[in-house]
Amino acid sequence: MKYVLSICILGLSWGLATAQTEKDFEDYGQLVYTKLITDEDYNTVDFMWVSDYRDYARAQHNGEKAERDVFTINANYEEWYRDYQNSVNQLKDYYQKARKEGGKTEYLETLFTPTEGYDDLYQVDMSFIYSTDNLQNEVRITFRVIWYKNFFWLVTPFKENF
Repeated sequence: MKYVLSICILGLSWGLATAQTEKDFEDYGQLVYTKLITDEDYNTVDFMWVSDYRDYARAQHNGEKAERDVFTINANYEEWYRDYQNSVNQLKDYYQKARKEGGKTEYLETLFTPTEGYDDLYQVDMSFIYSTDNLQNEVRITFRVIWYKNFFWLVTPFKENF
């Protein structure tokens, strides 16, 4: 009985240690803001585009649905990655130019919405204020991530919404 109880406690502890927390979500939103919008250098390791997305898809379900998801990923992976790189470059370039022209930004918040039917797949909305002398907008950057192997991994490009 003690042995079974120990295994249950160890499993629960491991689950809690590997589960994401609100702080993880907020820290990731801050990271996206810092790397994309402010003037800090971009490091691809920080975003970690999910190269093993196929493994994640297989882990979510068995059989036909998993094979369909993996087929879709394989068929579109290069295009998705190119779109992701383009979205990063466009956002960074735009906000670098805006800063040179006197634009300022201020981080607001990050919201994570679970995606129905998938474990640990989230729609993310990171928002900030962009202002110049005669304009102030709330900007929202939208993307999807998975919590996989104790990290957030991007699975879609960044999309900017005003």
